[in-house]
Amino acid sequence: MKKLSSKTMKILKAIHFSGVTVWVSGVMCTLVILLALSQQTSHEGILALLSLIELADYLLIIPGATICYLLGTVYGLFTVWGFIKHKWIILKWILYNIACIPAMIFALPSVEAMRQFVLLNEVAAASVPELRDKLVMHGMLSSYILVIAVVIVFISVYKPFKKRKNTHADRHL
Repeated sequence: MKKLSSKTMKILKAIHFSGVTVWVSGVMCTLVILLALSQQTSHEGILALLSLIELADYLLIIPGATICYLLGTVYGLFTVWGFIKHKWIILKWILYNIACIPAMIFALPSVEAMRQFVLLNEVAAASVPELRDKLVMHGMLSSYILVIAVVIVFISVYKPFKKRKNTHADRHL
């Protein structure tokens, strides 16, 4: 199987880093917007902020997560890392799926449910219990995704379970 050149790998790493940054930034934007939304006292403001959450999902979270998935696949197929060669890579794939599958199933439908509730009930304050509960649930989902994404970044940096080469300092311990 053809392996990627070092120049191509550097380009892929830069794109991968950008994808992770966009994905995590999108989730963080969602959390900030949810905080602003929880303080909202106007019907129009609530709807505008719900639209911003949806925009963050479409413009940041989905593209960033997709880039991460596609490049992870490329790394698995065309590098020496492979898909199952290292435990830290397997852990990243598992965590990525644990983060993204619930997000794909619940995030946008949650925003749409909130929008419909606001429109049907002419909600003018985010303190209405039913809307507040929906906001809390969406905030919990976003926080869950953010925590997993940060853990994945740490796994990428520290590569746990990776066998370390003995260094000069290790031999004297």
